[in-house]
Amino acid sequence: MGELSNKMLQRMGLRNFSKRTIQIYLFHMKRFVAHNGKSPDLLGKEEIEGYLYSLYKQKASGSGIAQV
Repeated sequence: MGELSNKMLQRMGLRNFSKRTIQIYLFHMKRFVAHNGKSPDLLGKEEIEGYLYSLYKQKASGSGIAQV
């Protein structure tokens, strides 16, 4: 996830995200990638929805899913 993570960091920095927000977003991205076992640039809407649905099935809170 090296190059893509660097792009994420750059974009979040430009938007002046807090350090904690950046940590949380990177954490969730790593979990998403681990869930799918593929690089994020190979994943699309279907995989995102599948991941969110898996969180729903695990009884994640609505606000937690919205954050993801």
